[in-house]
Amino acid sequence: MDFDFDEWVRLAQQDPTAFEALRKEIIEEIIKGFHLDQQRVLEGLQFRIDMERRKSKNPMGSCIRLSNMLKNKIHTDFYPLIESMDDSDC
Repeated sequence: MDFDFDEWVRLAQQDPTAFEALRKEIIEEIIKGFHLDQQRVLEGLQFRIDMERRKSKNPMGSCIRLSNMLKNKIHTDFYPLIESMDDSDC
């Protein structure tokens, strides 16, 4: 799948409704490419992302919310794993 950033920017500026519809369609298409168990996890994650975006009043707020979501996920899921490793695990 080719990604043309400039085309996406143009679409977002000229027709935000079409941009959003295409964005959702592509996300669904990508998720369907995974195994069923993974699809459920990804659909749940996408739901959380969509909810955070809806809570935001503007794109910058959305970006900050999603950045914080990622930071929290890394901190709660991955940091404890890294901390628990000793030098022999590396």
